[in-house]
Amino acid sequence: FITGFQWGPPSNFNPMAPTPAWPTAIRHPQYIYETLLRFNMLDGSIHPGLGRELQEPDKQTIVVPLQDGTKWSDGSELTAEDVVFTFGLAETSDGLWYANVWQYVDSIEATDPRTVTFKLKTDPYNPNLVKDYINNVMILPKAVWDKIEGANLVKETNLKPIGSGPFMVDKADQTQVTLVRNDNYWGKTAFGETPVK
Repeated sequence: FITGFQWGPPSNFNPMAPTPAWPTAIRHPQYIYETLLRFNMLDGSIHPGLGRELQEPDKQTIVVPLQDGTKWSDGSELTAEDVVFTFGLAETSDGLWYANVWQYVDSIEATDPRTVTFKLKTDPYNPNLVKDYINNVMILPKAVWDKIEGANLVKETNLKPIGSGPFMVDKADQTQVTLVRNDNYWGKTAFGETPVK
């Protein structure tokens, strides 16, 4: 948990808002929402997240297959359709921080229920910038967010977030933000594995 009487209660847990509360903002720990892949700031390598790996079958294509068993904290399945929906919000709604990804991709499609395919533009061509978005856009549940009108996406408070991460918000007031374990979490613990050197 994090405390701070002087901050007041969190105003929102919306990862698309300009100032979401801890821990739902971009580059915050992925306790509630997760990205497809994760960037290792120590060595610049890309690691699995919701996606198993990043495949580049050709210069115009990036393919990200999802991990097995990905779920939302309400127990529903997280699929490639949720990923496509999340990226699609930035194409159709104003004010989302990651809208620029659409300057560099022609399409983002669910090529099957567990696979997302990014087709890159030839002009401008910037595959590394697209990878940066893949590593930083928090994936949202379509079943929750497709009910919110475009202009209200950044205004939504989302005070009871449904995410895919290992924790859920338990309490959030002017004294503290407390997280509890997500028993539906799809991932496994890293304890016992050889640490990255």
